[in-house]
Amino acid sequence: MVNFIDWYATHHCMDSNSGCAAFAAFSFDVSVVQVFAPLVSGSTLHVISEDLRRSPTELDAYFNENKVSHAHFPTQFAEQYMRICEMDSLRYLIVGGDRLRSYRLGNFRLTNEYGPSETTMACLSYDVPNIMSKPPIGSPVANTRIIFSMRGTGFVLSAFPEKSVFPVPVWDGAILTVRN
Repeated sequence: MVNFIDWYATHHCMDSNSGCAAFAAFSFDVSVVQVFAPLVSGSTLHVISEDLRRSPTELDAYFNENKVSHAHFPTQFAEQYMRICEMDSLRYLIVGGDRLRSYRLGNFRLTNEYGPSETTMACLSYDVPNIMSKPPIGSPVANTRIIFSMRGTGFVLSAFPEKSVFPVPVWDGAILTVRN
């Protein structure tokens, strides 16, 4: 968890000038990183009320009034938010939870993250540079190896450049294995 929070705060450039939204309800796993990454980086934390989580336009107005620069949304909400809001204050928008299908780019960096619940919050991350039909789920976050199994043969994706992608034997039934 410490590794992921450190990577998240560093990758998304959180610092004392950042305003970060804690959008997820505290019962969801991703709320941990939405709270602790801003706190360890000295950012201002904005805990978003349930009413604001239901209204993209009111949330956008809150973000603009309070200079919120970082937000992390479930994919479906993010797609709706990007479709109807101005997003003037955002500099970093992180999405995860489902395949990113519909989006637009703005004055913010859009990051597509993926990870099964068993891997803290996310284990793969991709900064989306332009509009594409199927944005990748990305590369492993720091200090993480991902093993994908494809019919008995696996491939390791590593966050370490010297160990980028190479085939490995994988046991039957393995689909995704994450190792730190």
